[in-house]
Amino acid sequence: MSRISRFTADTKYPVTQTLFELFHGAPGSSNKSASKGPRKTFKEGFAPDLRNDIVSDSLCDDTIKYLAPTLEKHKGCTIIDIHPGASVWSSKLHDFLQPKRHLLMEPEERYFTPFIKPLLDKPGSTYRHTNLIGAHPREYWPNYEKVLGEAELAPSPALSADDPALRELNPTLLVIGNLSRQYKVMARARSVHFGALILQQFLHAALTNQLFHRSGLVRMMLWLPEAEKYTLFPTSEVYRHSLNARLGVGSSLTEVVGTVDLYDTADSFYFRRRRRPPVLEAIIADRAQRRMDDLGMQPPPGRALLHDRPKPDGSAFLSPFETTVSTWQDLEAEVTTTEARLAELVQLDRGDRRRGTPSQRQQREQAMLRSMKHPQCEASGETFKGSGNNVTWIAVWADLGMRVLNLEVALRQLEEKGEDAATYERVRDRILKLDHDSDTIATSESMNMAEFAQRVVEQQQACLMDPPIIALDARAYEPLKATPSDFWPNSELMLLDMVPKGRDLAVEGLASKREMSKLCETFCRSLLESPTRTLPEALERLAPNAGRDVIPMVDIARDPRKGGRLNPHRIRVRMISDELIEGLIKAWVEWPFKPSLTDLVLASESSEGVNEEAREAEVEE
Repeated sequence: MSRISRFTADTKYPVTQTLFELFHGAPGSSNKSASKGPRKTFKEGFAPDLRNDIVSDSLCDDTIKYLAPTLEKHKGCTIIDIHPGASVWSSKLHDFLQPKRHLLMEPEERYFTPFIKPLLDKPGSTYRHTNLIGAHPREYWPNYEKVLGEAELAPSPALSADDPALRELNPTLLVIGNLSRQYKVMARARSVHFGALILQQFLHAALTNQLFHRSGLVRMMLWLPEAEKYTLFPTSEVYRHSLNARLGVGSSLTEVVGTVDLYDTADSFYFRRRRRPPVLEAIIADRAQRRMDDLGMQPPPGRALLHDRPKPDGSAFLSPFETTVSTWQDLEAEVTTTEARLAELVQLDRGDRRRGTPSQRQQREQAMLRSMKHPQCEASGETFKGSGNNVTWIAVWADLGMRVLNLEVALRQLEEKGEDAATYERVRDRILKLDHDSDTIATSESMNMAEFAQRVVEQQQACLMDPPIIALDARAYEPLKATPSDFWPNSELMLLDMVPKGRDLAVEGLASKREMSKLCETFCRSLLESPTRTLPEALERLAPNAGRDVIPMVDIARDPRKGGRLNPHRIRVRMISDELIEGLIKAWVEWPFKPSLTDLVLASESSEGVNEEAREAEVEE
């Protein structure tokens, strides 16, 4: 699409004619001079460089109908509206919620007369307007003190520091906004996109009850450029980085509307390995559908969903988190069966795997596939097809890894019953030895299957645990499909629903919420500088003996249902769950030998040299 056609007024949406005249000049005028416009309302460096507005009435109507079951609790609330611009989305949502106050934080004068003023002039209008900036790469936090403190704007008195309501959702306030408005700032090292930057700052505010979260946690519905989807919604745990981990600790992030399907390019080998196999995609989609049914959400007639997800086809499937074990005798019998399975694989490796004609070898491989306990491993192994590896043996060894994971789940469940500590230790040691032996054999030169098998196990653990560790797998519902013409200029935007979690990171007597939020940011960045490292290795890079001392302080580090493993060297840092991160940082502040936060930052910066190593590992994967 040419630059000119993107900015042309669309007769389908009359509002685009006004926008075109405002920002690109009326017919016959100089577009260049008009595009600059008045900037006197902005401090130097604060004027926007690029704007996008939502102009489709039907998209707004459909989105509100879709979200209606989740919006009911916000009726009569106060709305803080960041960059409302042409106000099509703002007015539609206003009409549905009938808020007692709707504050339009629109700093650009050119929007005022055609779009903002008519809303303010309506009889009995509950709209209010301020030219204070609600989101900016530089300075905007002090503006909320004025906004929340003035009776004529959006008054919201702060709760006392010990009020438990601070960590609960406050439905009387709703924040909406358009973060696709870009501001020209000096590029710096490790800089991020504007939308991701604001999400991080709003996350910090939620974890520390600052800004509009000072009266309780506030739901945020924000429009962002689709280009940021690849950062915010990795398609696999392999591509999960510190930003995703931090956002997961403090919020649930769901895409409501989108224009780009992450799986459109899935036909290539490169992208095929970046998506879930169809059997897992079907399970994840079914899980989202059940959540939608529970909420009473239905796609509006005529509006398609963004993703064409595969449907369950009845393929055999067994989650590693499901177990029928109820006694120690049952568990020991399962351990014995898994030990026998390992011996069988070793025997095949030493002789039968390469013996006989190709047809005979294929028959043996098919027999091994049929004898797998977790048949979905075959589909996961297929994602490595074309990589030069034997996908059948990847699946078979992954199945063994899944069996060991399932033994750990059963062990944890029996441990929680608090019975027979001596038996627990004996069975635990058997499982640890089984895990060690299987890894040693699979890593051998003749096999070389350990790495691939572990990726399959991690893939299934990541998306089948409750909750999953990446936002795309944990989505509350499926996104609706929009088109670039729903925005002006023609753009690819998405609407995000960001709901803060009630997690309280403060450690009484040791660290406040603000200190812990900063520690969480630094800790995640430090650990995930090299996401393929094991958790003990990553901690040891931060401080001597940290892996040895800190991990045992976190009980869920041994719980595979929460992202842990019996052997912590099985936990790669890209697999650490939100709960495990919370446990680790709380244990960190209680650890008497911890370095200062400054030293931790320096350790993080000194590890930047491993980034290239991590990127190379990801390319291989």
